[in-house]
Amino acid sequence: MSKKLLYAFVACGFVLLAGQRGALAQTQTDEHKFEVGGQLTSIHLAPTDTTVTSTTIGTFNTQGFDITTVGYGLRFGYNVNRYVAVEAEFNHFPKKNFNEVFQGSREQFVAGVRVGRRWEKAGVFAKLRPGVMHFDEIPYHTVCGGAGCSEKAENTLALDAGAVVEYYPTSRTIVRFDAGDTIIHFKSAGPTALFGSTVFTPRQTTHNFQASLGFGFRF
Repeated sequence: MSKKLLYAFVACGFVLLAGQRGALAQTQTDEHKFEVGGQLTSIHLAPTDTTVTSTTIGTFNTQGFDITTVGYGLRFGYNVNRYVAVEAEFNHFPKKNFNEVFQGSREQFVAGVRVGRRWEKAGVFAKLRPGVMHFDEIPYHTVCGGAGCSEKAENTLALDAGAVVEYYPTSRTIVRFDAGDTIIHFKSAGPTALFGSTVFTPRQTTHNFQASLGFGFRF
């Protein structure tokens, strides 16, 4: 047997072994259907519009939010196959965020689908996850009573649409980066009589950039 032919057989052998190893790794990855992980997340809450009518200076517009808040959370997922997954995520944004007037905490819950492609070491996906955001305080959503006036707590509809990039250090571990638009629908509030003025916040929908970095396990 000539050396060239021997080298050709050896090269073919390595190619076949590499292909089998890749297929085995992908099979092992596909066998790990369930995921659990945690993440740090940040969302920029876009401005909301409110109209104030004063008996002294007339009518003018003001805004609430327009701040960035940071939180943390947990995520659970199930991989239907290497292309489709269903998942649910909960995030908590605590009080006392950066230079913020309204200091109430917020919670977010979303659940939906992740669609894309997963390889041995990485995956790229699009996500669409409807859900709910809870606000302890919403600017100018004011309730007045015998004890005074305060911002009321509310649940709002939300939709998380964006992209996901994953890196797999091993077949059972995940490093994940999310970025997208969290669409929040706020109810109207008012008109409310407040300190000689009337405050009205119309129903509105805002687009809020949210990014997360997390780590998880597949089993």
